[in-house]
This record gives sequence, C-alpha cells and structure tokens, in this order.
Amino acid sequence: MALDVSRALREPGEMIPFEATADIELERDDFIENGPATMRGQMTAIGESIAVMGKITLPGKARCARCLEEFPTEIFARLEETFVRKGNLQEQSEDDEGDEAMLYEGEAIELDRAAEAALYLNMPMRFLCKTSCKGLCPICGKDRNQSPCTCPNNDDDNPFSALRSLLTDE
Repeated sequence: MALDVSRALREPGEMIPFEATADIELERDDFIENGPATMRGQMTAIGESIAVMGKITLPGKARCARCLEEFPTEIFARLEETFVRKGNLQEQSEDDEGDEAMLYEGEAIELDRAAEAALYLNMPMRFLCKTSCKGLCPICGKDRNQSPCTCPNNDDDNPFSALRSLLTDE
C-alpha cells in the first residue's frame, strides 16, 4: 500500500485526505481473505515526518470456532502512525533499542507493515458466525445449529463437575 506524500511535503501542516488499497496476507487458519484491504484517512507533514491517521477495512471469510462453517466478515482497524524520512532519524540511544520507527524514502510511504500490525491487533481471538452458535456435538460431531443432537449429555467428563457438589439447593 504505497502512499504518495509529495503533496503533504509541499503543504506542511495541511490535513490531506487519501485512500489506498493493498493485498495484505494475514496468517491465521480461521481467516480466509477475499478482497484487498482499503484504508481511508488523512496525512499531515510535520517537517520531514508524515503523520498518517485512518481506518483500515479488510473483507474476507472466517471459519466459526464452534461449528467450523465459513462466513463473510470484515476486520476494522485504526491506524495512527508517524513516518520519519530515512536519514533524518537521529541516532537512537541504548535505552530506545526496542523502539522501531517507521521509515520512508523519497515521496512514498509503504503502509503495508503498519496496516498489517493494526489489523492483527484488532482481530478477534476467535471468530463466531453468530453469538448464539451452538457448535458441533463433541460426541457425534453433528452441527447443533441444523438439528438437535440425541447424544447423552455426560457432565462427568466436565473438569468442573466436581464443583457441583459444593452447590446446595438452598
């Protein structure tokens, strides 16, 4: 996702709107991407640095963690990053070794790495096709959303079943 920043560099301090698209590969077994990521936002030049603020949208398909069915979804992320022109970055002190500045050269900024990081941080821990998804039966594997399962409910296999003895009817 290359962003042309030549106009921002010519007009420092001005908020310049932009829109960019890119193919971003997120490596997760439960997320299958369909379309390119789009980013809409604003950029501002602050000296030789460029501040980028915007919203990233990545459409795709995900696999439900309960029933394993694929369903369409979108991941949204906000990006607020400052890019520093390569060569203008002062020497980092030993205390700042872990800090990594986003660098750019010329009049274009590559947003792929920053956009990918923002999308990863905003992905859910697990995808659900719907919050009321009943999932698969652990005994026969039947999808409980399509039809009820007739397997016996064996609560003794539950690791928390020993706690039931602490409950009283009172």
